Amino acid sequence: MMGIGIMSLPLAFKYAGWFFGISIFLFCLIQTNYTAKILKKCFDTDVNCLTYADFSRSAFGKKGKLIMGGIFLMELFNTS
Repeated sequence: MMGIGIMSLPLAFKYAGWFFGISIFLFCLIQTNYTAKILKKCFDTDVNCLTYADFSRSAFGKKGKLIMGGIFLMELFNTS
């Protein structure tokens, strides 16, 4: 899915314009950087984290793991 998003960037810039397109791009860049830093911090505290559910347990506790597991379950259910 990441490749599809990157390939659609020129069309997005065409419709959004250079100013709004670059602004949205920078916002997504900062948000992705922040998320990567949080994932790294969670992985450094618990090396056994392998899935996003494990990462959410590390960050938000048991309730976060249940919510993330439910989200992934709904996603898998909707893709089939």
